[in-house]
Amino acid sequence: MADRRNFFHDILNNPRLFLFIRAILDGGQVRYLKGLLEEYRAGSILDVACGCGTFCRITPHEYLGVDYNEAFISFCRRKYGGGGRERKKRFVVMDATDMKTDRRFDTAVIINSIHHFPDDEVVSIFTSMRDITERLVIVHDAVPRKNPVSRFFYRLDRGTHFRTVEEQKSLIARAGLVVQDVRYFKGTAGIYLHSTVICTKKG
Repeated sequence: MADRRNFFHDILNNPRLFLFIRAILDGGQVRYLKGLLEEYRAGSILDVACGCGTFCRITPHEYLGVDYNEAFISFCRRKYGGGGRERKKRFVVMDATDMKTDRRFDTAVIINSIHHFPDDEVVSIFTSMRDITERLVIVHDAVPRKNPVSRFFYRLDRGTHFRTVEEQKSLIARAGLVVQDVRYFKGTAGIYLHSTVICTKKG
């Protein structure tokens, strides 16, 4: 399994292959999250650990994607940056565990990423998102599944910290956030099940 996992990780480090594989295994998330943000009337968006920038399409408003992977950010800038209707979209190399920005956003999202971080780092990320955000923090991530096919693909994933919703809620509370709602999304192939936890600040 280790060799297979390393091979899969090498493939996922190529942005185009990463997007192709995600579209097959776990497509439909952009449309789902776009609808959710419209429902909550979200404004400007901070996308933490934005990866290849796919989710810049979830909003027509100002968008900043941050990720520590320079190759992914370069890809994002080539694909989505620049003028025209994409001028509101920006991408910056930044470590999710050490975010620094003077700009505040209406909503911060972290999508398909918290399973890459241990608990203490997740709490740190959530705390930074809380401080940078005016209104909403949205956590969207795969949750554990028991069927054999799902478990096989989960084991190939680069992240190893898949958490139940209750485990996510515990970390969210430690960061001073309050859960307002929980939704669920199943990908096109039915392999992954995601929870979407919508949070606000205390008080």
